[in-house]
Amino acid sequence: MIEDKMKEDIGKIFIWQGNKIEIINAFTCYEGDFYEYKIFGDDKVYRVNIFKDMSFAMSIPK
Repeated sequence: MIEDKMKEDIGKIFIWQGNKIEIINAFTCYEGDFYEYKIFGDDKVYRVNIFKDMSFAMSIPK
């Protein structure tokens, strides 16, 4: 299941769009498949739908 695979990415740290980020959550709902992440130095939690922004998913280190 895609959600199980996404949950394996929680805790990964990498550079995306020039920012150092950490994935803090992954989930699936009726609206799509989402990662939640934080940008280092910023306390705000961001959310990205991986099907609307494939560049995020492609940037996650394997």
